[in-house]
Amino acid sequence: MSGIVPGAALPWAVRWEIIPAEDEGRPFSKWWGASISSQAAAAADAPGPCYKLSYDPDESFEAEERRVQLTSEHELFDLEDEDTLMWRREGEDWEPSTTATLGDIMGGLPDEAELREAEEEALADLDPATQRRVAAGFRDLAESFKEYMREKLEAAAAAGTADTFVVTEGMVAEFKATYGARLQRDQASGGA
Repeated sequence: MSGIVPGAALPWAVRWEIIPAEDEGRPFSKWWGASISSQAAAAADAPGPCYKLSYDPDESFEAEERRVQLTSEHELFDLEDEDTLMWRREGEDWEPSTTATLGDIMGGLPDEAELREAEEEALADLDPATQRRVAAGFRDLAESFKEYMREKLEAAAAAGTADTFVVTEGMVAEFKATYGARLQRDQASGGA
């Protein structure tokens, strides 16, 4: 990333999603003061430069250091927590986008291996017949959603709006209604 000078403390803020205990309020976002103080030893499983990020003390939290990699102009990867966080230079008013494009959503969907692993974990305590029914239903839901999103993305691409297209509440409601109606038709006709 441009502007990183090892050894020069650069004032930053890193965005944390704070989830309080159940009875202590609602989740919220907080920009936490921090600085990059030096280049850190490279990580064997993470190619590219690593940096030492020093978090400022705040409220009941003490100062803390982490090894991070800068993955984009406003994202970093915490190598200890294995978590991607947003960052900005101190004084900037940049905020992450609150909308996701259809491409973002499609890219974030699990692949076949991830789906299989999630199924195995979720179904481990069920009897084999129930496992097959639940797995088949989950796969059908996931594949139907992927196909619905694929169709929407293709329509947006044809209209020249794929780069700015976002998934709306209405689309989710449309998918749920369409999928639910299809399930009812299948059950009524004796299908799966």
